[in-house]
Amino acid sequence: MSAAPKLVAVPAPAPEATTEGDDALRELYETHASAVNQRLYWLTGNADLSRDLTQDTFLVALRRLDTVKDPDAMGSWLHGIAYNLLRDHRRSQQRRRGLWRRWRSRNESAELAEGDAGEPQLLRTLEGALRGLDADKRDAFVLRQVEGLSLEEAAALLDVSIKTVSYRALKAEEHVRAAFDSTS
Repeated sequence: MSAAPKLVAVPAPAPEATTEGDDALRELYETHASAVNQRLYWLTGNADLSRDLTQDTFLVALRRLDTVKDPDAMGSWLHGIAYNLLRDHRRSQQRRRGLWRRWRSRNESAELAEGDAGEPQLLRTLEGALRGLDADKRDAFVLRQVEGLSLEEAAALLDVSIKTVSYRALKAEEHVRAAFDSTS
């Protein structure tokens, strides 16, 4: 039996500008992307992360372009978006580390140092537990425990009452805790 051919991703060429707006967006990117990426690199020390955040910056900018009041301040505006995205990324990382610390403290068999080889097993256990939840409970758990949102914020995002999101999060946490207890 012969091996399957290896698939290689080939990036699509940039679309040709078809309108004046497309030209403006292309010019915006060509003018500012390098500076935004460089600043993000210096802030993160991570080339991959800085590239990802730079792309996200221009996606956000595209959606909000009509809100720009001073076209001469476009560079500052883009750097502000980039920094806000970086701040959000850092908060997310802190929440993720906090989640691991909470689960480790609850599960004595999971007392592992940061980066320990057991961490992938913890992640697999958590992912398996989350797959065992219905979408409503999984959403509530992720927003409350992983993302660290308040009950009010989670309820608003899910468009349900605070009582409903509290109940769903509690039931999901019980399910996830049981998954960790069964692995110890």
